[in-house]
Amino acid sequence: MKDDDGKEVSVRMIGKDAPESRSNKRLELQMRQQDKEQKTILELGEKAKAHLKELIGKNEFVYLEFDVQKCDNYGRVLVYVYILDKNNRFVMLNEQMLKDGFANLLTIPRT
Repeated sequence: MKDDDGKEVSVRMIGKDAPESRSNKRLELQMRQQDKEQKTILELGEKAKAHLKELIGKNEFVYLEFDVQKCDNYGRVLVYVYILDKNNRFVMLNEQMLKDGFANLLTIPRT
């Protein structure tokens, strides 16, 4: 996402936790929690990323709804992401990723 000045900003989709697609501390946690190998989780992460890109497709506009708390502890902007489907209805991508099995529900209490 780009801010009003055109600068790239990192975002976090609220309410979902997808498998990691790169090596980091979260990957290690997912490996322990799911009892899966690193390679397996990284492959699932790449599939989740590809699915999200497929959902967004060639949409000219992506609509963002911000949370009460604008940023998380890592400085990422917290958002609900919407697109218009082929019938001009809003689809929340956060929810769709859960429905399609590419992410798990994740709630993080405000700090």
